[in-house]
Parts: sequence; C-alpha cells; structure tokens
Amino acid sequence: MDFLRWPFARLCSSLSLLTLLVACTVGEEQSLSEAEQLTPDPVLTPRQSVLIDSGMEPLSYAESQDYYLQLVAALQPLADGKDIAFHQEEHEQTVELSLSADWALSKDSQSLLPRAESALTPLAMRLVEFDRTLLDVVGHSDASGPAGFNLQVSQKRAQAVALWLEQQGVKRSRFFVFGVGEHRPVAANDTPAGRAANRRIALRIRPFSTKAPEEDESAVSQNLPL
Repeated sequence: MDFLRWPFARLCSSLSLLTLLVACTVGEEQSLSEAEQLTPDPVLTPRQSVLIDSGMEPLSYAESQDYYLQLVAALQPLADGKDIAFHQEEHEQTVELSLSADWALSKDSQSLLPRAESALTPLAMRLVEFDRTLLDVVGHSDASGPAGFNLQVSQKRAQAVALWLEQQGVKRSRFFVFGVGEHRPVAANDTPAGRAANRRIALRIRPFSTKAPEEDESAVSQNLPL
C-alpha cells in the first residue's frame, strides 16, 4: 500500500494549495470591494452638480488631461497677440483668451463690433465643439473712474461677450459671467497704453471634469444674467 501513499499525499497537497489560492483570491476581491465602498465620491461644486443634473457628463481627471491638450491646440491659433491674447495655466488645465475691450465692443459696451464678431466666430464654433468645458467670462476695467462705475462697466463687457457666445450656440449653463472692475490690472493705469490693456474681457476655459475646480469667488457671488 505504500506505493499509493505518495500519489495520495501529492493529491492532498495540491488540493490544499488550490483551496489556499481560492481563499486568497476571494479575500483580495472582498478587500477590493470594501476599498471601493470606502472610497469617497468626489466632492462636487454647486456648478458641477447643476451641469451633471442637466445631463452634462464630466470627464475623468485622466480624460481631462488629453481634452485640455486638444483644447489648447484648437484655441491657441485664434490669438493674434494684440487684440486677442492667449495664455494657458497647465496646472489648472485652463486656457485664457483675453480680448481688448476697445477692439471688441461698442462705446457703451453693450454689443460686439463687426470686426470682433468676425474674429471670434471661430472661437464660438470651437466652444460648441468642445462642449465638455466650463467657461468664465470676466470683464475688466481701468481705474480712470469711480470704483462702482468701473465695476458696472466691467460687468457690461462680460455680459455682452457672453450673450453673443450664447447666441452662437454655446450653452448658458456652462458660463459664469462676472466683472471685477479695476481690481485685477495687467498694467499700470498711469499711461494710456496701460489703461487700454486693462480694459479687457477674459475668457477662461477648462475641461469639465470630476476634479473640483477652484471657483472664483466673484464668479460665485455674481454670475450675471444675460
């Protein structure tokens, strides 16, 4: 009977090893399942929640990185370095196009001039195409008037550009529209050239992702009607 013991012992050993492997696999799956359950959902801003409720699907953070690079490639050629300036913040996945208010808007800041409409039509088309993006439209002024008046002027500038973009098919739900008056200058206000540089409208565009963005406090408190 000894000749049967060795195969039987090997069989028992193999069965024990198989049982151990199954137990380990089940344990790993349970651990993964428990870890997934313990992983908190991303904290969404009110803006993100509204967009998700409206049917807009956020990108994962990994997807948003590729989307951001495509956005840069699409928008950078639209800048001429003078009336339309391009800037990107790679860490925040944000593209900014800054429009000269003197070039873009009528004297009362109520509407776009024909030259601006012509130059910005490709931008509107790309914003419609890249429909999984958030858009801040920020109006700025120089410091030549009272602060309250400058704030109102900056708000009108932002509203005029945002309204035109909406008319071109960009969904209003993607916008934050606000003005900051004279408080974020890009040049000194003691020369005509500096004041002209400060009279501007900034379009800040970024992918809509599950990563909660750092919302501008002015955007959250204002978000002007169109």
